[in-house]
Amino acid sequence: MKNEKKTIIEIEDLYKSFGKKDILKGISLEIEEGEFYGVFGRNGAGKSTLFKHILGLLSPSKGEIYIGNCKLSSRSKIKTKSIGYLPENIAIYSHMNVIDNLKVAALSAGEELETNKIKDILEKVDLSGSGHVLGIKLSLGMKRRLQFAMATMTKSVDILILDEPTNGMDINGVLWLRDYLMQLKKEQMTILVCSHSLNVMESLIDKYCILKDGKIVKENFWKEENKCYFSILFEKGITEDNIEKVKSIADIIEIKENEIVVETNKTLLDLSQLIKENQIDAIDIDRKKQKLEEIFIESVKDYE
Repeated sequence: MKNEKKTIIEIEDLYKSFGKKDILKGISLEIEEGEFYGVFGRNGAGKSTLFKHILGLLSPSKGEIYIGNCKLSSRSKIKTKSIGYLPENIAIYSHMNVIDNLKVAALSAGEELETNKIKDILEKVDLSGSGHVLGIKLSLGMKRRLQFAMATMTKSVDILILDEPTNGMDINGVLWLRDYLMQLKKEQMTILVCSHSLNVMESLIDKYCILKDGKIVKENFWKEENKCYFSILFEKGITEDNIEKVKSIADIIEIKENEIVVETNKTLLDLSQLIKENQIDAIDIDRKKQKLEEIFIESVKDYE
């Protein structure tokens, strides 16, 4: 059920065309304050184009965008929310050192960083001791962490937009990013993210949508997915009789050597009772959490 938080981003019937090519085709979204919202889709689905509209970098061909109840076209006249943005591609000043990159990012937002603040930022992104290293000398992962700091830590941010934030990061960098985003989520920052690292996003998102060819093909609250998957195990293999009986109580998703995976809205207790009543000779039953990647593949496949 939708909570009582205020809507901070509202998109109404958004279309975007470049020449004769339609990129966005009727996107409508509501994102609430403090929500961690995932936008997923294959390359070319329209994710980055959607983000650039929210940032005001592109103008819609049709439709409206509201940020904090202000129409996007009038944001220059009305004080509204501060937005931090991490683009997909690395964007730092290669001829400047790490500290100067941070200072420039802050000054561009009308703020000035004190020495203690810079030290704190460097510690948060694991760049302590690298403050005087030129951007061109940084590894890809270090550049990405610096870019993240420039976008999110040098100014006050109400809304954070992340376009493929794990790009260029090794496993340690990804773990750091996940933990840091989890902290921002606890602080009720509104975060939008698109990422191919769906396994990382599973522990973060509150709500998500899936785009294909500029359209939303699925939207839901992550914790309120209705589909429950159960694994039913058999000791001596699976007979035709087992299959027919299981079909009568749940939808079969997959059949393996000694396992049947089913989808049902029933609880584990109810399903166990049905297995007993139908004399299905299973030796164990276990609930399997559906992965975000599986939902993504299923949604795109269904749409096709």
